[in-house]
Amino acid sequence: MTGPLFALVLTTYLTTGEVQESVIDIFPTYTECMKIAAQQKIEGSCYPVEKIIHQGEEKPAGY
Repeated sequence: MTGPLFALVLTTYLTTGEVQESVIDIFPTYTECMKIAAQQKIEGSCYPVEKIIHQGEEKPAGY
């Protein structure tokens, strides 16, 4: 079994005041994600992909 994947996420603040988050790439480890962010000089964050996919999901009644 493999561990969780990590997404490099860039947060952009629009002139309208809205916040937009964009996934730049997916990496097999948190360390590799942070390493690439530093190499590319991206002021982003690395999050587990599972957290991003299920963010804001509601569970149907009865579960």
